Order: sequence, then structure tokens, then C-alpha cells
Amino acid sequence: MGALDIVTRFEREVRTAVETAQLTGKRLAVAVSGGPDSLAMLYALHRLQDELGLALHVAHLDHGLRGEHSTADADFVVQTCAKLGVNCTVEAADVPAFQREHRMSIEEAAREARYGFLARVAEKVGAAAVVTGHTSDDQIETVLMNFIRGSGLRGLRGMMPTSRRDIGGNDTTLFRPLLNLSKQDTIAYCEALNLAPRSDVSNLSTEMTRNRVRLELLPLMREMNPAFGDAVLRLSRNAEDALTVVDKAVDAAWSDAVAEEGKIIRIDREKFRALDGPVRTHLIIRALSQVKGDAQGIERVHIEDATRAVLDSPDTQLHLPDGLRLSVEQRSAVIYVGDGVFVASSFDASPLTVPGVTNVGEWRITTERIEIPSENHPRDEGGQSPKGFTERFGSAVDVMSLEIRSRLPGDRFQPLGMSGTKKLKDFMIDEKVSKSIRDSIPLIVTSRGIAWVVGRRIAEWAKVGDNDRECLELRVERVE
Repeated sequence: MGALDIVTRFEREVRTAVETAQLTGKRLAVAVSGGPDSLAMLYALHRLQDELGLALHVAHLDHGLRGEHSTADADFVVQTCAKLGVNCTVEAADVPAFQREHRMSIEEAAREARYGFLARVAEKVGAAAVVTGHTSDDQIETVLMNFIRGSGLRGLRGMMPTSRRDIGGNDTTLFRPLLNLSKQDTIAYCEALNLAPRSDVSNLSTEMTRNRVRLELLPLMREMNPAFGDAVLRLSRNAEDALTVVDKAVDAAWSDAVAEEGKIIRIDREKFRALDGPVRTHLIIRALSQVKGDAQGIERVHIEDATRAVLDSPDTQLHLPDGLRLSVEQRSAVIYVGDGVFVASSFDASPLTVPGVTNVGEWRITTERIEIPSENHPRDEGGQSPKGFTERFGSAVDVMSLEIRSRLPGDRFQPLGMSGTKKLKDFMIDEKVSKSIRDSIPLIVTSRGIAWVVGRRIAEWAKVGDNDRECLELRVERVE
């Protein structure tokens, strides 16, 4: 294949990737190390920028791991950008210090420092995405590494052309336009344009897992099957096809069983139990990933522990990677980050507007008078939904004294079905309500007492009576 054909084919793939990702006309933060992959990617994007309406900003991080070679790489990138007329941000990082501080491998530390830097640059320059030079060779290595770790379908799928990650608090889009091109393609493109990329000698070290896969495992596999790389890529595509089917099932389950409250997710345990096993598993994966911002560090054992807890272990709290928490209550399970962040502190009493809407802190309470057309008991319409909690109350509830508050010392409650009252604290213990959230559970009260422990039970005296022809409907929902 001649130089012109090599360049044309390479740039056609990049153009298609940009258009498919809907990034035409956008500003892009381009990660450039100076090696053949990132250099070829930069030149292709630069040559296509007018046609595609792109604005490019190069980002290069000196990891400080190779002394003068790292400095030379940074100088090369700066000179290349000056030649192309592209703005460039270069920074240096102390990766060994980062490794010691966060107690991770040098490989992980370098990756975390690099992505943190790229996300900051993208945020600073207003880039729609960070562009990385991962090729099909990198995809093969990634899938194999995930297989070795025992990953599920998502690990076997490998990298996607576009993905989103929460990096240092920045919601960052990652774009990989070279996944359908090989490293040999990037080298050939550089040769066709007479480019001289940098060479990273650390890629020859087998101390890093990825390098061992590339230098030791892959050659052995190709001895057994010369087309082993193609077989791994087919496995990746098959996993993607399977995930398309699974994700559709999870979408349906999500709309029915999950309530999203900002960065907090509540799962209805009864509806969760009714799902098929694989759908439960992938719903948990999605929930954990969404709250955390990405799936990094979430292993199979965490997914299995979380699934078992939601199914069978009320009044349980799991501590998961990177500050993730799972708190299992009687009716629902809550996934959040930090210690008790998902609940509000206790709050003072506030009167409710009837009919109408009242906002108290993070709560919105909607009240409405409902006519009862028949003698059918209407309480079946209460319960939990993705929008919050709804219950109906009878004429014994004095709307003039209706208010919402958190619990107070000495509170007593007559739960539905009981003839007498009991301490609210004892009721919450019986309901297996975690101590960490008891103070923040909303109570609907009147001059007679507690009419509703929201999300748990209404009072016996507050229920709709047989002779009632009108009831009061209350909906309590958490708002951001």
C-alpha cells in the first residue's frame, strides 16, 4: 500500500470516529505523549480540523519517571505543537510521590495522575472530550487483562469509542478514535508523513502488568493461534452485543425499581427481588458506577456482596471502594458516597399547605383532597415509587394542624394494625431502620400525634374510614 493510500485510510477511520461520536465542530483536548499512536492521532485530527470544524488543544504530562527522557518527550510535544500552530498545556507530576500517598502500583499511579491532569485541562479549555490514542492493540491487551482479573461482560467488552468518567469531580468524556486501527497502522501513518515519533523504553519493562501481557502472554498465544488478536477483538464485539440486550432489560427494571436523588440511588427491594439474576447483577453494576462516576475498582466480589445485601440483609451497611456505601433498609437499599451523606440532618416542624405544595429542606410535600367513589379501601395506591412516597388519610387527620418534622425525644406512634401506641424509637428498631438515618426520616404529624412515618407506615387512627367519602392524599419526595 502506497503512502497516499495509508494516509487516506487512516484519516477516513478518524473522520468516521469523530462523526459517529458527534464531536464535529467541538473543541478537543488531545492527549499526546509523543509516541507513534498519539502523534499519528494528532496529525490526523489537525489535517481534518478544518473539514470537521475542530478546535484542538494538546495536553502532555511529564510523569517524572524517566529523567531526561521524560523532559525530551515534553520538549518534542511542545515543538510539534508550535509547528502545527496548536495550543499546548504541559505539566510535570511526581508519580512516585502519588504512588506512596495513595498506596497503589506505579502503573496505577501514573494512569490516575495522567487522567486527572487531562480532565483538568479539558475543563479549563472547555473541551467537549479528552482524546486518547488507544489502538486495537491496546484493546486486545485491555480485554486480556480484564479476563485475567475475572471481569464480567463489561470487562470483556473492553474500551468503548466514547465513555464518560467522573475524574476528580469533573464529568469527563473520553474519546478513542483509533480503536479500529492497529499500532502498525499508526507507525505506517507516521512513516507516510515522514514523522519521527518518540520511543518510550519503559514499554520494554516487564515490571508493569500491561507490558507483561504485551511482551510475554500475547506472543505465546499467537504461537498457538496466529489470529489470536482477531479472536480477542471478536470476543469484545460479542460481549458488546450481549450487553446491548442486557442493558435494555436493565433500562426497563431501572425505571420501575430505582429512584434517583442526585448522586444517591434508592432501590426498591421487593421489585429488585422480582428481577432475573443477570438483570439484578447489571442493575447493581450500573447503580454503583453511576454514583461513583465510573466502574474503576468495582470488582465482582463487590457486586456479589451488594446484590446479596439488597436481597437478604436489611439493616446492613456495606463499605465499598472509593467511599461508596450501600445502606439496606427494610423496603429499600440506598447507594451513596461517604458516611451518611445521603440523609439530611434533623429538621424543625413546618406547617403543610392543604391543598398545595410545601418545600422543606430537601423534601417536597404535595397534598390533595381526593373523592372516594366507592367503598373500596384506597390505601392500596400508597407506597414507594421512583417519585417518592404516597399515602392517603381519613377524616380523623386534622388538616389545620398538619405539619412535617423529624423525630423528637419521647415521640410515640400507633402503627397501622395496632390498638395501642409504642415508642417511635422501638417502632424504628422493629422496622430495622438504621440508626444513621432515623433522625432524618420525615414524620407527618397533627395535633393528635404522628400520622405517618414516611416510607414506613401510617397510624391506625389516620387511615381512611369506611364512612369517609373524601380523603387526603400526601406525596413526599426528595428533591435536589
